[in-house]
Amino acid sequence: MVLLVINTIHNIILVWHMPELNFLVMKVIPIQQLIDSCIEFFRTKHYTEHSLARYKSVWRNGIQKFMDEKGISDYTLEIGSQYIMSCESVGGFNKRGQQERIHSVLVLNEFFQTSSVRSRMITPVSYNLNGEIGTAMEKFISSLVESRRTKTTIAAYRRYLHGFLTYLTLQGISSIRSVHDYHCYNYLSNCQGCKHSICQSLRVMFRYFYKNGIIEDNIEESLKAMPTRKPERVLSFYSSEEIIQFEDCADLTSKIGKRNYAILLLSSRLGLRSSDIANLKFSELDWDNNLIKFITQKTGQYQELPLLPIVGNAIIDYLKNSRPNIIKSEYVFLQCKTPYCKISPDVVYNAVSGIISASGIDTEHRHHGAHSMRHSFATTLLKQGTLLPVISEVLAHRNTQSTTTYLKIDMESLLQCALPVPPISEDFYNQKGGVFYV
Repeated sequence: MVLLVINTIHNIILVWHMPELNFLVMKVIPIQQLIDSCIEFFRTKHYTEHSLARYKSVWRNGIQKFMDEKGISDYTLEIGSQYIMSCESVGGFNKRGQQERIHSVLVLNEFFQTSSVRSRMITPVSYNLNGEIGTAMEKFISSLVESRRTKTTIAAYRRYLHGFLTYLTLQGISSIRSVHDYHCYNYLSNCQGCKHSICQSLRVMFRYFYKNGIIEDNIEESLKAMPTRKPERVLSFYSSEEIIQFEDCADLTSKIGKRNYAILLLSSRLGLRSSDIANLKFSELDWDNNLIKFITQKTGQYQELPLLPIVGNAIIDYLKNSRPNIIKSEYVFLQCKTPYCKISPDVVYNAVSGIISASGIDTEHRHHGAHSMRHSFATTLLKQGTLLPVISEVLAHRNTQSTTTYLKIDMESLLQCALPVPPISEDFYNQKGGVFYV
């Protein structure tokens, strides 16, 4: 027994002094050393110098700056968690730059723990709702599920409420009855992103709390006075001539070019959303009847569109000459590099944006992603005299009200509705001696 204890102590001392395991035991390492090691690892994986410079910049302006302000030089997982929480407290998940900084910390955490980083690491963000307030929020989320709200809508509510809960936690508020309207005002005044959507989610939540007796004050009424007017949406669209020029400028000599060309046509000729293109499956292509049949990702509606010859030929060209043959996947479009997983909506955006940028068309004051192609497709249909209910059906809108947004960009039709301004007699300006019109 004594010998066993001595051997155990000896093993512990031996592990403590082994340099290669000291990192795992201590769970602490200077931040600069961690970053340098991570960069060297990326170099072994053939990351471009542009990517390495971007990582260095994000770390320097993110976690390193955060630690310098606290006078800390050694990195731990706890420090990383504190930094992520500081981003969440100001609605950081609604801002692309903050998402990039949080992702950079997740990369450091993985390298910190495993001395490796997965290729194309995609770490889903978990928006946990903990504590007494979080439990009440979970009940509210369950009510949204029961009312059959879409997964996208529920995910947005959870994201917004998680940010608000993080803010309350940092303020030392743990009881639902301790939450007042001024907490909402302070949070909305400082959060980044779409304040209108965040305020709307809080209003619906507090309405549920008040009706179910969870809180005594009707905070929803107070939030109605919060000035978070939804900004006017300016649609970006391109003419039919510009769309043809985009398609003509696509690079069909490379594998990625063939894939991106097929993506562009699905967006420009059929008006598909980025999420629907990214999740397009072989089972949804009805080659015998020249149809594309699928369930839309956003609204969950069944959609049936014609598989136009130009679109079908582009997909066939991609499948025969570009898509990796060694991969068996139910999805049509895959990444062009390992691990050859299905593409994301961001890849769809980059594919369309890259082709538009290469065309030389002036895109100033206009968006140039896949959604602009959807707007252009709707505008073309409107100019051809297509009825709004038909356009709504083609675009898979929940109701025709969503489609009426395109009416304000159909200038030719709007001019037909213009009424002549009636002439005004000179007596109108001379009444009461003209004192009001001087």
